[in-house]
Amino acid sequence: MASITNISSHRIDLADLSLAPGEAIEHFDDREAERLKSTNYYRAGWITIGPSPEPQQEEPHDAD
Repeated sequence: MASITNISSHRIDLADLSLAPGEAIEHFDDREAERLKSTNYYRAGWITIGPSPEPQQEEPHDAD
């Protein structure tokens, strides 16, 4: 799964996606992420596309 982040100072509105400045979407479909790489938003450096971060495991707590 991919992660998409709007690193511009402008809102980005695509047909089926809207990102506020600084907003990130994690666990985004890889095929859709590849499609976004052909947009001018990606070419201009307004959005970044990379792998989604791994879910963090919570450490078990000992009951006292």
